Amino acid sequence: MKIILVLFITLFSFFSTLSYADTQAESGSVAATVASNLTDEIKIGKEKAQTICSACHGLDGVAASGGNSVIIPNLTAQHKDYLIAKLQDYKTNRLAHPQMS
Repeated sequence: MKIILVLFITLFSFFSTLSYADTQAESGSVAATVASNLTDEIKIGKEKAQTICSACHGLDGVAASGGNSVIIPNLTAQHKDYLIAKLQDYKTNRLAHPQMS
């Protein structure tokens, strides 16, 4: 009886370890895929910012007008929620500007 119990515990431990290793491998590949997709999105966003946004807002978010213009503000010191709200307003045409819409 003791031999069967020891055998059962050994096999249970072995298969539990295999299952855990498979789960870790799967989650690692999912994390790598997510990281790769995020890297691609960041690259696309950077290219858009360099070709479109920087014309008015500068490469580092400081407007060519010095930020004193209502039409072309500085982006550097703006709060994240404000920027998201304004971009959504342009996307839904609540705000209109030829370059932004």
